[in-house]
Amino acid sequence: MEQNLDRLKNKKPLSAVEQVIKEIKKMIIENGLKVGDKIPNEFELSTMFGKSRGCIREAVKILDAYGVLEVRRGDGTYVRGSASDGLFDAQFFRIIAMGTNLPDLIQLRLILETGIICAVIEKVTDKDVEELRRITDKLKEAIEAKAPLEQIVAEDLRFHTALVEITGNNILRNVYINMLDIFTPFIQNSYVSQSLASDFSVLKHHELILRAVEERDRDLAVYAIRNSLKDWEKLNLKYVEIN
Repeated sequence: MEQNLDRLKNKKPLSAVEQVIKEIKKMIIENGLKVGDKIPNEFELSTMFGKSRGCIREAVKILDAYGVLEVRRGDGTYVRGSASDGLFDAQFFRIIAMGTNLPDLIQLRLILETGIICAVIEKVTDKDVEELRRITDKLKEAIEAKAPLEQIVAEDLRFHTALVEITGNNILRNVYINMLDIFTPFIQNSYVSQSLASDFSVLKHHELILRAVEERDRDLAVYAIRNSLKDWEKLNLKYVEIN
């Protein structure tokens, strides 16, 4: 885990083009864009992201090559449903573009996170537990300080990212990190519901997961994940009712 964290800390900052690619990906997810939907033009994207038009053009070219976007000359740029073979990240764009729903996402999270937590139980070290505790405390501090929603969600995602890092399985990590982008809007919705009720049940769930990991208790860990996702579903349904 310590080596994984060091590697992450030493990663080079994203280039301007990579930042734009990330922002377009975020835009597709958060705006619920589907196959055939048109995205803003080059000038509009440049204004939105604060990047040069050349930078925007290069990012769009890359996403077009990945099969994520389709540039139609004289018409505009559209979300495309197909993805080139072997381009792993593009497959997740395709999932987004084809549409997602809460029940399917809950089932997917359950499958992924149950597997992750079982792998964590096998490999976790005392240093890993300390790091998870630190991250959990940071989330609690952010909630108590009534930090912006984006900051709170970022702390939540850091906890889940740290768990999958412990597995040491890079393929699993890549799959899960990509899927977190799809889960994130629903995670945000759950925090809106918790904030309105002034009851942040997420802290209780993270504490139980952390306890299970610390005690290397596989059964408790699986129970904690299942319990957390049941609450996640309720919070998202409550969000839909409110809105």
